[in-house]
Amino acid sequence: MRLPRRVPWQDLSELEQLCGWIYADENDLDATRRAVHRLAAWKASVPLPHALESAHAILSVILQDGNSATSSSYLSLRMSYASALIRLVNGLVDPLQLGAYARSINSIAQQLGLPAWFVELRHAATHEDLPSLEVLRDAAREAMGWLLHKYFMPTLNPSTPSGAPAQPLRPLEPLLKQYKLVAFSHVDTSTGVLSDAKAIAEVVRRVSPNTLVALDGVCSVASEEIQMDAWGIDVVLTASQKGLGVPPGLSIVVASQKAMKVEVTHISTVHHAHRVCA
Repeated sequence: MRLPRRVPWQDLSELEQLCGWIYADENDLDATRRAVHRLAAWKASVPLPHALESAHAILSVILQDGNSATSSSYLSLRMSYASALIRLVNGLVDPLQLGAYARSINSIAQQLGLPAWFVELRHAATHEDLPSLEVLRDAAREAMGWLLHKYFMPTLNPSTPSGAPAQPLRPLEPLLKQYKLVAFSHVDTSTGVLSDAKAIAEVVRRVSPNTLVALDGVCSVASEEIQMDAWGIDVVLTASQKGLGVPPGLSIVVASQKAMKVEVTHISTVHHAHRVCA
């Protein structure tokens, strides 16, 4: 028997009221405050769906930003906005990282109808300089609009389509024969996803035996299991600063005999072409 899904509201009129507080007038801080308090009360009684959890986080920052009585610094607001938006994207994307092969965040965001620039903002806020406060405010407003159309409206009106159906992914195997080399990251630091290197190499070997397999092992060498010969991996690339945990500046490449022969042939062809042209 399938148990009923628990929701924090007693009936949909409570969710509709919450939706009115949030979206009727974005400049009404009293209504925003009521929405934040309602979400906090729900959160204390039952785990919130990720959409409501994110709405609570974003609205809390908007309330903090709009309250002139607070002493929040410019940097503090930027960090709070960035944190809420990063958690929104991660919480939407992570559950769809299924199967042996890690998917790009951009492809999952496209499947969800999430604006592509949210993924770029997430990357910038995580790995680069924090975006400006103006950019983060725009992103928070657009995120709340996305939640309205993708969560609140479909929940209040189940017959309302939440967007176009996702396009099916193209089969991987026919594409492999088009490439001389397949390269992939073993570990993605931003999401913690570990690719199944053995399975990927096995598929490439079976479908296109002449295709080289290259592994980006910057984060995994000395941290994760890598059996280069047994798994049929031709090239492993790494660097000193991450998995090896030593000072940066050293690049390391390990190549199989097959990869070395391809490299030698390529160099000879280039040199021959150069001599003919000369």
